[in-house]
Amino acid sequence: MPGPSDPSSIGYPYHSHFNSPKDVNTGLVGMIVIVDPEFADENAFPTDIDREFFIMFLVSDENVSHYIEENIENHCLNPALVDPESEEFEESNLISLPCQ
Repeated sequence: MPGPSDPSSIGYPYHSHFNSPKDVNTGLVGMIVIVDPEFADENAFPTDIDREFFIMFLVSDENVSHYIEENIENHCLNPALVDPESEEFEESNLISLPCQ
């Protein structure tokens, strides 16, 4: 819960600590928001805030995702011809858009 000098809500970034590089690049990353119960509705949403924005700038490397083999199999036209260690393939799996 937020402390006495904190705002009514506090956001904390979350990511897995089990296999961080692989888990984060699979998408197991986000925000946790803790709301003071005095400022929360019945669903724990803040009542004193009109909008919340979370932006995280991240280069996601899908080459180390838990799903790399499955993605090659399901999304490549000819999976047998894919060389997952080629520089061109590895570069195509780096995604550098902000997550919102």
